[in-house]
Amino acid sequence: MRLWTIQDEAVYNTIITEGKYRCDGSKSVHLESERFRIAYAWLVKKMKDKIGNAPEGVEYPVWAWAFKPDLRKSCWCASGKKCVRIEFEIDEKDIFITDYGNWHCALNHFPFFDIEDDDEWEEVYREFCLLRGDDYTNALEKSWEGFIYSEIPADRERAQITFWELKKEQIKKVHHFISR
Repeated sequence: MRLWTIQDEAVYNTIITEGKYRCDGSKSVHLESERFRIAYAWLVKKMKDKIGNAPEGVEYPVWAWAFKPDLRKSCWCASGKKCVRIEFEIDEKDIFITDYGNWHCALNHFPFFDIEDDDEWEEVYREFCLLRGDDYTNALEKSWEGFIYSEIPADRERAQITFWELKKEQIKKVHHFISR
């Protein structure tokens, strides 16, 4: 499967010198937030269930897209930063797919309900808010399973992909850029 990832240029240099890249959670400002750590812990657990355990020493996944990111947008890296868009091939059995927009429910520790009708959604949410302790946590995490995909959706921009490591031999094309 052909995918793309946006990374700091230093990450690309690591791949070239070490032959692979694995996410270093200690360098992620996002993981300073407790709710992000909770969301990532859930994600890692689900990844292990679907694609297997991470390689030794890997704690967090690498992120990618199922579409070629448009570098004219300013959302990929901090402004002025040297970055790379890496196009690579990876076996489908090694990826985990979630919905980009709905992933924010996990990041914000909010339940996900795939319900269109406003009245029905409100009723389900009211019932959910009555839960406490482990019942609340279990229901919350169970709701997040609603934005896991078994395959890339037709609207490829909805899909965000996670996987354990990016290997040098998987890389097909690299585009260096300075983020806007």
